Amino acid sequence: GLLPFLMSMKGVNLDCVVNVDIDSSVHAAANELNLGNFPKFKNLKDDIRTIDLSKFKKVLVIDTIVEHFENHGKWVSTLPPHADIVLQGNDMFHVPDHVNCHKSLEEFAKSCGLNDITWYGELPLYKCNRYMAIGKT
Repeated sequence: GLLPFLMSMKGVNLDCVVNVDIDSSVHAAANELNLGNFPKFKNLKDDIRTIDLSKFKKVLVIDTIVEHFENHGKWVSTLPPHADIVLQGNDMFHVPDHVNCHKSLEEFAKSCGLNDITWYGELPLYKCNRYMAIGKT
């Protein structure tokens, strides 16, 4: 739930934000950060892969934990056509619950499930490389 708050600091107006996080322990902090700027902000304790996103007018999925989901690219390909998607992953194979890491940016981009990648890049960090792809289904 941190990204809407960061967007508000940049002056970006988001109409409706639904933060989907199966870990409800983070929902109170997300509410505190966001409800003042986004009256339509809400948290949903659910697995994003089980939600029918086709009922939303404009879909923007920001998934910063690709490494935690097996067959992530397959799930992305089931999202509504032309949905805007931002994905992040890494190469931290040594972390026990990371089941979908990638050896390179190119491998990440190929596996992410996007039909149209408008940008992708890599951020070398101290303990890992962080990958990002932005595009559409």
